[in-house]
Amino acid sequence: IKANSIILSLNSPIIDDLTTDLHLTSLEADDFSREAVDCFIEASYTGEVEALNVGNFRDVNKMGHIFKVEWLVARCEDYFVKYLDKLDDASSYPDILFAAEEAEYLMYALKKRVLLNLVVRLVFSSAVRDNFITKYLSDFGICSKIKIDVSIAIVKEDLIHILIDILMTHLDNQGHKSLDDNSRYLLKNIDLTVCFENDPEVHAKLFTTLESIENVEKEDYRLFLALSKQLTSRHQNQSPVIELDLLASSNDFRKNTKFYTVFCKLASNPKVDNLYQFFDGLWLRLYQEGNYVVPEDLSAKIIAVKAERGWNQLNKEYVEYIMTDEHLQLLIDPVKLSSEIVFEVDQTGCIAFSGFITAEDFVAKYFCQNSSFEFELSDTDYANIKFVFSTTAMLEEKPETFSMKLELLDPKLNTSYRMPRLHLALETRDADYPKEIIPISWCGYPICNKAKTWSWGHIDFLEHQEDKSDEIESKDESKDKSAAYVYNIQNDMTCRLVAYHVDCKL
Repeated sequence: IKANSIILSLNSPIIDDLTTDLHLTSLEADDFSREAVDCFIEASYTGEVEALNVGNFRDVNKMGHIFKVEWLVARCEDYFVKYLDKLDDASSYPDILFAAEEAEYLMYALKKRVLLNLVVRLVFSSAVRDNFITKYLSDFGICSKIKIDVSIAIVKEDLIHILIDILMTHLDNQGHKSLDDNSRYLLKNIDLTVCFENDPEVHAKLFTTLESIENVEKEDYRLFLALSKQLTSRHQNQSPVIELDLLASSNDFRKNTKFYTVFCKLASNPKVDNLYQFFDGLWLRLYQEGNYVVPEDLSAKIIAVKAERGWNQLNKEYVEYIMTDEHLQLLIDPVKLSSEIVFEVDQTGCIAFSGFITAEDFVAKYFCQNSSFEFELSDTDYANIKFVFSTTAMLEEKPETFSMKLELLDPKLNTSYRMPRLHLALETRDADYPKEIIPISWCGYPICNKAKTWSWGHIDFLEHQEDKSDEIESKDESKDKSAAYVYNIQNDMTCRLVAYHVDCKL
């Protein structure tokens, strides 16, 4: 195939080096299909990829990576994303298989996970993933390790039992004679503690199957020892004390950062481990200054992230009473209407750590001295178990010394119970609003300025009463300023710290 080396060199630094420095006048392209090579050359000439299709995608994408044509790699990724957007629970097995196989191939050929990361973000029902992986790994005994890696990524933690079922069926077909390489590889790369917690019956069947293996090699003993250590370690690490995260907002929430950019960063942030924290991050973005353009299908996007991350729903009360305005309603209104995001009935999982107190008393109670509060989580799996919530005062004006902890009242229970997860919020009350919830997920550490005024992220605790008549006006004006709007808790208001049970289910 003839092509202008200058045009190809302008697109590819690799081809430029081969033709300019090494003076090559031809390149071998036997590893790629003729259709893919034609598409690559046409793209180099025109800057377009109109000839890209399912049939040549793999080779065109590979050529883009090998010859470092960055814009072509980006176009291939865009094509792949658009392909994935068309997939849903009604998609055929071959349609989903194409996505999985392209991700598998890129990992095999170039050791890149970019396509797999996109596939993993797909939201399929458990039944669809179950059926797909069962077919995809029908050749489990002879398939590649990368294919197993792809399968582990697709099933995520909630469906690990699918892989264990496939493994047990494989061992049954082999007559329980011995473990092969793929069986060992799968056992080494899945978290059996998650299986134990989600489906103890499947976990028990697995170990019954492993006990029946006839020929156990030295390598298998090491593996069984590692699995035992994994389970024992997880069991012992159920500490009776956990420190609650103090996440701090960053420039990602600030002016000129698009709402959907914040959405995507929160969705992929490993520190955001429940729907409350995710929702609070979106709330804070709209509470701060900047662009208020939100996706029309916001609730659908939230539901997709919730399903992907395996999160539970929000307490209806939390969404009903959260502080709102015309901008925040862009988030709150669609969330309220979705039964997949919010429980349709009020939950009983809210705990108040004190009565309503003034801003001055709140600062004294939580920031300036150590405090603790005993409570129970009635109507949950933790009924009749007593917990203690405590705060450690900030010492010598060092914010990082402040902490909030949850622990068992009886530490002897630490080997029997997994600690619940709590989501904290601030509840305020005054003459105008009998009850209003202010998120504190992203407040970070409290600080005290030279005027002895305490701030906790976007919240100021004021020991004196100010004229509120200008508050609404100043709020609207602040939208055009660079500083974020701050919520003021004054002494004619009262507040208290509350917590919601993150894992509470109907």
